[in-house]
Amino acid sequence: MVADIRNCPLCDSSNRKLLYKATAGKGSNTISFNCTSEGLAEYYDIYKCRTCGMIYQFPIIEQKQLIKLYKETEDPIYLEKENERRLTFNSYLELLKNYLNKNAKVFEIGSYTGIFLSMLEKEGYSARGLELSKWASSIASQKVAAKIFNEPLEKISDERNEAFDAVCLWDVFEHYNYPALELSHIFKVLKRGGYLFISTVDAGSFSFRILRGRYPFLMQMHPVYFSRTTIRRILENAGFEIVKIRVHRRYISKKYFLNRIKSFFRTDGGFIIWIFKAFLSLHKKENILLRGMGLMDVVARKK
Repeated sequence: MVADIRNCPLCDSSNRKLLYKATAGKGSNTISFNCTSEGLAEYYDIYKCRTCGMIYQFPIIEQKQLIKLYKETEDPIYLEKENERRLTFNSYLELLKNYLNKNAKVFEIGSYTGIFLSMLEKEGYSARGLELSKWASSIASQKVAAKIFNEPLEKISDERNEAFDAVCLWDVFEHYNYPALELSHIFKVLKRGGYLFISTVDAGSFSFRILRGRYPFLMQMHPVYFSRTTIRRILENAGFEIVKIRVHRRYISKKYFLNRIKSFFRTDGGFIIWIFKAFLSLHKKENILLRGMGLMDVVARKK
């Protein structure tokens, strides 16, 4: 089931233009919403707001159905990628350390299998998590002492008013149908002066602009795409001030990277794949650092 109405999720304008025509078929399943989904560059129509420049997808999956899909998601392939995920999460951890005291209370939304939560606990932070997937939260609960909530934030935010020094959204913000509404709940659970950490797509990046409709992170499960300008606006509208925006750094195994390339180009051979294999052969380490993926890390503070 999809929502019938969709104005701009930033300024609520209905004045929009079609950027990229849909490449995905009708209907969705839990596989499309896995963290390791191969549905790269598969999406419904992508629009750009003529009023504010926000880029978003329409139609979108109705909110209740969306939550149901996330709760039913299982992603065993993700478990094979824990080492490379830890390298990426370590860069997040170093970012947090620049702003938080050792006794800070940190809330991670979208904890998945608990890798980052376990790293927070090891550093001595008081951590809590939120993960809708029953499969993922069950695995996370075996790794950490932290309490992990299995409901949308709106159902628990009133009980945890100004409870946290920081909230983390790693690869989560682009999944929200209504990001402004989610920010209002995040604002509620953060202490005054608390920090919000986000990693997400940068729709103003070179990769996003040059690849256009072939940009791989245009996906069914990503209904919104912020640029540095539009994310600044939505955060400031919600009562936050921008502290830092940087180019995202991500570690990925050579094998996984090549599989994603094959999925993206929908081929197991050919000249393009040969080029990527040659490129990967130059790297002796199993995991490689990617910077040009069109992603950004954002640090904001509650006013």
